[in-house]
Amino acid sequence: MKRLTAIFAIILLAITFNNCGGGGGAGSGSGSGSSGSSNVTVNVGSSSSASSARGLRTSSAIPSTVASIRFTISASDMSTITETISVSGLSSISKSFDVPNGNNRTFLVEALNSSGTVIYNGSTTANLNGSQVTLSIALAATSSNPNLNSNTAVLVFGDYTGSRDILATSLTNLGYTVTNVSSLPEDLSSYGTIWHVAAYTALTSGEQSQLSDFLATGGGLYLTGERPCCESLNASVQTLINSVVTGGGITVGGLGDISGSYLFNSSALGSITTNPNTITAFSPIAPGGMGGLGSLPDSNILVTGAGNVPVGAVWNSSDLTGNAGRLVIIMDVNWFPYSPDDIINNIQTFIDGA
Repeated sequence: MKRLTAIFAIILLAITFNNCGGGGGAGSGSGSGSSGSSNVTVNVGSSSSASSARGLRTSSAIPSTVASIRFTISASDMSTITETISVSGLSSISKSFDVPNGNNRTFLVEALNSSGTVIYNGSTTANLNGSQVTLSIALAATSSNPNLNSNTAVLVFGDYTGSRDILATSLTNLGYTVTNVSSLPEDLSSYGTIWHVAAYTALTSGEQSQLSDFLATGGGLYLTGERPCCESLNASVQTLINSVVTGGGITVGGLGDISGSYLFNSSALGSITTNPNTITAFSPIAPGGMGGLGSLPDSNILVTGAGNVPVGAVWNSSDLTGNAGRLVIIMDVNWFPYSPDDIINNIQTFIDGA
């Protein structure tokens, strides 16, 4: 009898344990130690908005300089999950993982360039209880990203060699590290600011996309427009500007030669005409004109000619799609030999975000 009683006691204990203790699959429990797993989809470059600040650049799209994305999922009570995916040519990706349930799961996304250097990253945490989860992670520039030190890396490119060389010398004398080339490189990740100095060669659609991506990650860009000699160039610059300026409607060229006098707009945004120098008069050589900018003292007008026709314009991050980047255009490629370094310095200071 005692033996039978003991057997019943053992059975009762087993039933009690199963009802009160360890149980359940996905969806049972919400804290650390829950069994089972959750399906988690991580979106990169699909929904976050871009922003820009000195020393910080984030992107809503995967920048074209990113070659691969590395995912790392970790917590103190689980084995780390790591996977790297090639993303060359992609602006967004989604990747799903089965992650053990529990609290404080960290999802780290690292964006690597072709050399394997992490140039952007982002992370978030989540508590998993078995329910399906979707996370969107924005990419922010890391300390290894050359764009964070933009005052040391400037690209000058275009078909007008004489003006390019004068500009490159001026920027070098101002303390910048300058690369001076005729064609836009494929990889722009090592530059914080770019000067386009051209007259006859239109920007290709691929170059327009590169420069648009550069602005979207917080870069600073100077563009050249021209007089009626060069309407092919003007058309390509106009297409690029209208693709990145909120609202568009900008006309580049098609207005003939704009005569002088040429004056900088003291109300131009970003203190571009007062920081670090006060600049007033301008000396281009037969510039072309622009439309769609309003009239003085509109702060997007940088410089005007006769009749207050704009021959230069300026936009900051709040004017651009994605709220990132800074953009300047002047409608003449020949002004560099005839204008002092302080004008170059002011434009560089503005597009550099200083």
